[in-house]
Amino acid sequence: MSLILALAKKLKVREDLYRNNEFSKVRKSEKSVELEGKTLGLVGLGHIGSIVARICRFGFNMNVLAYDPFVDRSKVDDWIEIVDDKKKLFSDSDFISIHIPLSDTTRNLVGKEEFSCMKGSACFINTARGGIVDENALIQALEEKRIAGAGLDVTVDEPAGTDNPLFSFENVIMTPNCAGSSEEALIKASMACAKGWFAILNNQAVPLPAVVV
Repeated sequence: MSLILALAKKLKVREDLYRNNEFSKVRKSEKSVELEGKTLGLVGLGHIGSIVARICRFGFNMNVLAYDPFVDRSKVDDWIEIVDDKKKLFSDSDFISIHIPLSDTTRNLVGKEEFSCMKGSACFINTARGGIVDENALIQALEEKRIAGAGLDVTVDEPAGTDNPLFSFENVIMTPNCAGSSEEALIKASMACAKGWFAILNNQAVPLPAVVV
């Protein structure tokens, strides 16, 4: 959500201009967009993807599309539109967020074909795993200005080298795989592990973390 909001408000570009004494240019030329009425596209509608969907729908009044071949549609809220065609999600969404694990079947799942489907005004967010995305295809899409920006908490190589071209784009926000590094998140993760092991050792079903929005 931090990356979605930062990209929508062009915070990186605006801060850089402000620091360089370009106050008037920030206010006049660098226009942001509102999330209300925009479409969020989720690749993966598991635990995390579902939370992001609820925040965007009920916090910002966004439309929500999701691509997830494994989701149980009978358990999906009717305000989420499930699409069978991944290309449709990429072509119809204003913000695309990745929420799937990295495996042999998901490696490079998002590549040149998907980026070519995106709107020129759309932004791409990945807080899952870097290998899910063909990084060269993303760099090419940014170089050719085919997408509006990207927010990345993960990269193929971690840490990303200082010569990684992604660092050179003013419309790309990169963070070092730290989306879940808050004090509260670390405590919750530790407690979830402890409860999970307690359940396993007592032959009980492992409880899923509560969804709190």
